[in-house]
Amino acid sequence: MVTISTGDGSVPSGIAVGDFNGDCRLDIVLTTSFTDNVGILLEYGNGIFTAMITYPTGDSSLPVAVTVGDFNSDDGLDIVVVNHNSSNVAILLGYSNGSFANQVAYSTGTRCQPWSVAVGDVNNDKRLDLAVANYNIDNVGILLGHGTGTFAAVRTYSSGVGSGPSFISAGDFNKDNRLDIAVANSLSNNISVFLGSGSEPFTGITAYATGDGSRPHSVAVGDFNNDGRSDIIVANYGTNNVGIFKPMMNYSTGDGSAPFSVAVDLNGTFTIGEMYSTGDRFRPYTIVISDFNNDNRSDLAIVNSGTNNVLLFYGFGNEIFGNEISYPLG
Repeated sequence: MVTISTGDGSVPSGIAVGDFNGDCRLDIVLTTSFTDNVGILLEYGNGIFTAMITYPTGDSSLPVAVTVGDFNSDDGLDIVVVNHNSSNVAILLGYSNGSFANQVAYSTGTRCQPWSVAVGDVNNDKRLDLAVANYNIDNVGILLGHGTGTFAAVRTYSSGVGSGPSFISAGDFNKDNRLDIAVANSLSNNISVFLGSGSEPFTGITAYATGDGSRPHSVAVGDFNNDGRSDIIVANYGTNNVGIFKPMMNYSTGDGSAPFSVAVDLNGTFTIGEMYSTGDRFRPYTIVISDFNNDNRSDLAIVNSGTNNVLLFYGFGNEIFGNEISYPLG
């Protein structure tokens, strides 16, 4: 493992990757919560990075999450950062040369204390929008993008009283080519699934329990059994495990149809799948889905805050994971 300093007392929290200067190499953007900065590390191409370039997010803003997207339609990557204490999300437009403009902030609600942001086209206008998990006011905030790097005022959707939404991910859960959202609710021990309509966001909201005391902290979306449908995986901080929710298929023979005539309805509902323990007091915090061994199957990387390590679970392509490997973080 190669370590890169982000500065004394900086407390790095969120991280994302992308090519920020057009050299076909992956660069890094991260948030340093205690020094109120976004940091950029440009890669030389051999796994070595430049010294970190920082952009301020505001005094006591406590940036906690970051992701990337092209928000102004110039084919270059921009940055969106979640400022927890400032109750906003901020956009840093990229110049495609590794540098960025100073942030422009958008409120996500009064004292909402957002924790997470997802990027996608919520209203099918081919412009990237933002979905934010507002922890302190129990809702999801949607900021529709104009395609120019600017956004409309936030619109909110309840995730349930006392839910404490802490993480948000996007996917198409009912295969209608419209963006849906999954939210981990850390205080109500469940996840919420918001189904998108493509115009007025979200036609239905359903909660799925993750277990008493589970305190789910993060949620991710992937296809774990190669059936072409989006599955959901949840990191349960309180019960030291990760759990999978898989789409539930409704079968109908139809009115007056022959018994062997079957229609499949992918309606965006889920059923409980496999559960995997991370170990006692591991406190799983974040999940990343990727193919780490190049076998065309989704694998899992789980960051455990209680034991300062990363667990890799290799997928077999049938919703089953195994061959667990632990990597210490120091």
